[in-house]
Amino acid sequence: MVGKIAAMQTLEFVTGKLGPYFYNQGIKASRKVVEEKAASMEEELFALEKRL
Repeated sequence: MVGKIAAMQTLEFVTGKLGPYFYNQGIKASRKVVEEKAASMEEELFALEKRL
């Protein structure tokens, strides 16, 4: 069985190594959502334009 201190050290090590990867994945997912929302807003704005 792993002691509490060893478990905390292992968790800190893994978090330090993998944290940036998961952070970047979150940024990538957020960027996709923002791009989709922007495209949707652009479509809605075009729909609001008055015909000349």
